[in-house]
Amino acid sequence: MNTILLIIMFLLVILGLLFFIRKQLRSEKERKEKIQDELDKAEEAARKHKAYLIESIQIIAKGVLEEQCGVTEGCIRLKVLIENIAPHLLHHADLKAIQLIFDKTSHIPLLNDWKALTASEKETFLAEMADIEKMYRSDVQAAAHFILQYPFNQTQQ
Repeated sequence: MNTILLIIMFLLVILGLLFFIRKQLRSEKERKEKIQDELDKAEEAARKHKAYLIESIQIIAKGVLEEQCGVTEGCIRLKVLIENIAPHLLHHADLKAIQLIFDKTSHIPLLNDWKALTASEKETFLAEMADIEKMYRSDVQAAAHFILQYPFNQTQQ
C-alpha cells in the first residue's frame, strides 16, 4: 500500500514538473516571438526612414539643378541628409563641393537666428552666399547629378 502511495505521489510530482516545464517553454516561445516582432517593426521603420532620406536627397538635388533651391541651402540640407544615410559619400571627390560650401557657410545663422538678424546683417550674409554660390555652382550641379545617379538603395547604413 505504501509503495502504491509513493508511486502516485511521484507521478503527481512528475506531472507537476511536466506542466511547469511546458508553461516555461510556452512563455519562452512567446517572449522570442515578441522580440522578433519588435525587431521586424524596427527594421521596417529603418527601411521607411532610409526611403524618406533617399527621397529627400533626390528632391533637393533636383531642386538645386532646377534652381528651385539655393545652392547654399541645398548643400547644407544635402550634407546633413547624406551624413545620416551614407556618411562615407561626403568624402567622395564628386561631392567635395557640398562639404566645402557647408564649411564656408557654417558661420551663417540659420532658422530663428537668421530671423533675428538685422536687414543689413542679412544682406551681408546673402552677398557672401552669392559669391560662394557663383564660385561653386557648376561643382554643386555636378554633385547633384552624381547624387541622382547614386544607388542609395544598394548601400548599407
